Amino acid sequence: MILRPVSLIDCLVFVIFLAPQLILHVGLIRTVLVAGSCLPFLICYKEYVSGKGRDRMRGIWVMHRPEQPPDLVLYYLHGGGFAMGSAYFYLEFLMVWHALLLEAGYKNPAIFALEYTLVPDDIYPRQIHEALSGYQHVLDYAKSASKVCVAGDSAGGCIVLSLLHELGNQKRTQKKRSASQGGLAGPQPLTLPLPCMATLISPWVSLMTHRHRESKVDYLDRTTLWKYAHEYAGESMINQYPASPGSCIDDSLWLAACPEKGYHVMYGEEEVFAPDIEHFLQEQQRLGLEVRGQKIEAGIHAWPVASLFLSSTRERRLHGLRCIVNEIHRRMDRHGMMNGNKMSD
Repeated sequence: MILRPVSLIDCLVFVIFLAPQLILHVGLIRTVLVAGSCLPFLICYKEYVSGKGRDRMRGIWVMHRPEQPPDLVLYYLHGGGFAMGSAYFYLEFLMVWHALLLEAGYKNPAIFALEYTLVPDDIYPRQIHEALSGYQHVLDYAKSASKVCVAGDSAGGCIVLSLLHELGNQKRTQKKRSASQGGLAGPQPLTLPLPCMATLISPWVSLMTHRHRESKVDYLDRTTLWKYAHEYAGESMINQYPASPGSCIDDSLWLAACPEKGYHVMYGEEEVFAPDIEHFLQEQQRLGLEVRGQKIEAGIHAWPVASLFLSSTRERRLHGLRCIVNEIHRRMDRHGMMNGNKMSD
């Protein structure tokens, strides 16, 4: 069974049932104070919807000063096995990320999280078309690809890599591509520039591969993952790119698809995807591309996301995101967009 995504109604029902328990166990005054402290965060985001039917694209913006031009735009695609999750579920994670970007010295960062169509409502390549539309929207707002960092976790990381392959194909051919070249069928988008960099959290690089291992501690299961992969890509595309980016053995495409400042990848030492992620890192290094992998010792899948909710101290909760912000700062500050403040690992 594939679960439906979390909706706003689900969140409302959760809050209704949670509130009495908080009042009972924490107290009315503390509950009200905490709820009040959350209100500023609720006005920092806004929904975005464009188009209708199959051309519909929607997402969430997290902004600081929307009336002023941004100095960084993060384009985020959430995980969830292509069939679960929502940008709303990641809202706290994205707001914390936004706050850390401000802390790092960015004066007006913005984050756009795509609310892409989930399986079984539609399957590949719908999600890639939506990712391309969302990227065009981000570029329209940023005004320059040099300000854009694409990011994603798990299945979202897979879609990011598929997106980069599409952009690389556009860059490499500068004309309409056929399905036999690995491109998408149907009308082709305008040629779009590559983003400045990509930061990936436990990316699902290959949809199905012997490099996925059984882990005794990770909460993911290889057999279940492959089932979700089949639901997303179908038998014909499960081992083909761009649906499965890791299946691409075309070095020229990887070279064309690499962002200007390369890749930054965080992953857990004990997760199912770890060997495949390490293979991806080795292949990018072989091609001479700028890539850095940060392996979390004893970590499980998407730990920077999970630790925000599970870790016991503030430092542990924010460690993964601080490392990511530090890497974005280090690479993208070369464009002179920052005020000079530096972070430490």
